[in-house]
Amino acid sequence: MLCVFVRPLAYLERYDEADKHGSGLGASESNDDTSSWPVPFWFFDAGGVVLSMLLCAVDAGLGTCFLGNFRGENELRARFGVPEGLSYVGAVLIGEAGGSDPPSPSLTRTRLQLDDLVHRGNW
Repeated sequence: MLCVFVRPLAYLERYDEADKHGSGLGASESNDDTSSWPVPFWFFDAGGVVLSMLLCAVDAGLGTCFLGNFRGENELRARFGVPEGLSYVGAVLIGEAGGSDPPSPSLTRTRLQLDDLVHRGNW
């Protein structure tokens, strides 16, 4: 199991550096407040890392899944001594597949059509 955490302050610190300072998103401008960020890119970046881990595991012939964070974060933090300032995203499980899983009931839901998802030129 790989536990995925993000540290939003790392982004604020990075945007305090000279090449990013003009953005107004650094720690000195916001006093460590992330609410001025239009998108919390730390979660976007974590999603990219998780997707890469999932794809690499499948390519290696392993079974894998992502478990989102719904409960138990405080116990997890205490068990592993996770420092303050990190936000838990979820866990990636990787290992030998134990057999086939039953199909998810979600597979029976109607999918949106491409034209409902992709807008060309205007909404």
